Amino acid sequence: MGLHISTRNITLRNMSLLKHLSRFASVLPFLVGCASIPDPAGPYDVGTLHFDFEAPSGRKLEVRVWHPATLSDDVKAKTRRLPAFEPALAKEMATMFNMPEFAFADDDTGAYMDVPVADGAFAVLLFNHGFGSFGKQNANQFEDLAKNGFIVMSLHHPGDTLLTTYEDGTTVVADRSQGPYQAMERFNKDPQPILDLYVEKFPALRTAIHDRARHRQLMQEVSRADAFSSYDVMVKRWVEDIRGLLGALDALNADHVSLQGHLDVEHVGLFGHSLGGVAMGRVAQLDDRAAAVLLYDSPMLDFTALGAPAPQQRIPTCFTYADAVTMNGVTFETHAINDAMLASAPKGSCSVLVEGAAHYNFSDMNNEPMLRMTPMLGDVDNATMAVFMRSFTRQYFLHHMFGAERPAAGDDVVHVKWND
Repeated sequence: MGLHISTRNITLRNMSLLKHLSRFASVLPFLVGCASIPDPAGPYDVGTLHFDFEAPSGRKLEVRVWHPATLSDDVKAKTRRLPAFEPALAKEMATMFNMPEFAFADDDTGAYMDVPVADGAFAVLLFNHGFGSFGKQNANQFEDLAKNGFIVMSLHHPGDTLLTTYEDGTTVVADRSQGPYQAMERFNKDPQPILDLYVEKFPALRTAIHDRARHRQLMQEVSRADAFSSYDVMVKRWVEDIRGLLGALDALNADHVSLQGHLDVEHVGLFGHSLGGVAMGRVAQLDDRAAAVLLYDSPMLDFTALGAPAPQQRIPTCFTYADAVTMNGVTFETHAINDAMLASAPKGSCSVLVEGAAHYNFSDMNNEPMLRMTPMLGDVDNATMAVFMRSFTRQYFLHHMFGAERPAAGDDVVHVKWND
């Protein structure tokens, strides 16, 4: 679901244990003490639809939408809900994560397919998934946002996203011959070069918090290392796709058969996880049409030209971070690696550390009890994490779009630092 700065590739080399654990998924909550995740709550039901979108580049994307709906019990009983993992997606996930397909159950989510949008116009949030992931990776969170009056649009990039499904039912799977997937395979075979890079650069990035020039130099060195240099082309494609959809919102609000008149195009936000957050952060350096951007555990890789002026955030930006990461017995802290950018970011930008969180706690994997047995998730209480993701995201965008109170400063687990 993201860059391999997390625990994914190092832990998935030895994930055969999950083939056995998955058979006992029904009892794992009792074995690992996994807290129950509360259902999303809000005044609306949740509907979902998807549509084909031709980006300015000519690439045809899939855009999956979660939206507020008002449904009777009778309609709910007769309407199909969006599956979490349809068979084609389960197959791609199994390949990506070296797990059996039955580990990705075809359970229904809480979103009802192809139902009308509730009356009114709603603020719009554009989401981008991480590397090697899929557009529904944060579906539980999207449902919470839709229940509370947001429309969420999640982009699928054909050939990059694990599975893209068009309106006519045709599909495109990820092209694993691409540079980023090949870099991941090299990392799976020999993680030591990237571990050496992290041990050298990450502490330096964290200590360069008051030296933007030094911070940028270090981030450019990281971005040009073998592990990450091939992401440059992918990020640029995603940025172009995101900006294309951002620019099409007026037309969608005017003409789309289901969304017409329901998009509050004056109130738009951006968010993303891992490499998707990198792309969203880059959009926020090039474009000021959104109110704010929120990044989930995304190191701001810098592929801009050496010697060129340092890119600046044009809209309020919030960097959220996982806690320390352990790979092959090496532990290093990844939080605050973007914080040197806060000083020059617009007021209302922030940095958030979630103690005990790992990279995948920022996705719906946080809600999977069986994964608590692996290093893919951190020690943070999964219910606490789910509530944080929902409440902080809602309040952050309500604050920047409508002047609501900004999210609370934090507690013993969540630590928030604002730049004003």
